[in-house]
Amino acid sequence: MLYPPSLIRLIEALRCLPGVGPKSAQRMAFHLLEKDREAARSLSDALKVAVDSVGRMQALPHVRGR
Repeated sequence: MLYPPSLIRLIEALRCLPGVGPKSAQRMAFHLLEKDREAARSLSDALKVAVDSVGRMQALPHVRGR
């Protein structure tokens, strides 16, 4: 099945997350677009704000020492 370029871009973007493979990324994309568009907008807004306002972190406090 051929997907629109925007959907392919979303799936590829989700795959950059740790532990997210192609099938999981596809499921997440479909869920956000079919079932919960408001959550998709909220996620998009929160990610944009965080990227624009939070500086690069060397390591998150709860991840250190693992």
